Amino acid sequence: MRHTARMTLVAIASTAPLLLASCATDGADAGARGTTSSAGPASLIRQIPVEVAADLVVDGTTVTWVEATLDTSSRTNPRVVPVPGAKPETARLAEDATFFTPGPGTPEVTADGLGTEPVSRGEFETTRDAFAPKLFFNARGEVVGIATRHRP
Repeated sequence: MRHTARMTLVAIASTAPLLLASCATDGADAGARGTTSSAGPASLIRQIPVEVAADLVVDGTTVTWVEATLDTSSRTNPRVVPVPGAKPETARLAEDATFFTPGPGTPEVTADGLGTEPVSRGEFETTRDAFAPKLFFNARGEVVGIATRHRP
């Protein structure tokens, strides 16, 4: 009898995280938790960076984008291509979010072309060429960093 009781407790304890995760995606306060889709309730909180975003909009306290890829088949004219079937997603913008661009003049970039020049949010919003941005997230699913790429 004791053995059965222990097994039941172990089974209940091991499913608790799954139950909590499913409750966290009910859509009741999706904007406070993380990413959402225009198609409905909140998705799981995004913590993995979005490597390439298309249609980026930084608006008040939110960031909206469509996940995309970078087509570099033409070295002189790379293109941002939305992932087939991708829907717009939205996440909260962290109050302490950082923004990076390649900078004016000679671009300062990482090996994958991301800008390393820190700029203010205002400077970022006035950047006319926010090419192929990468989005970074914290554990709460908030956007904590946006870095744009150098366009050759």
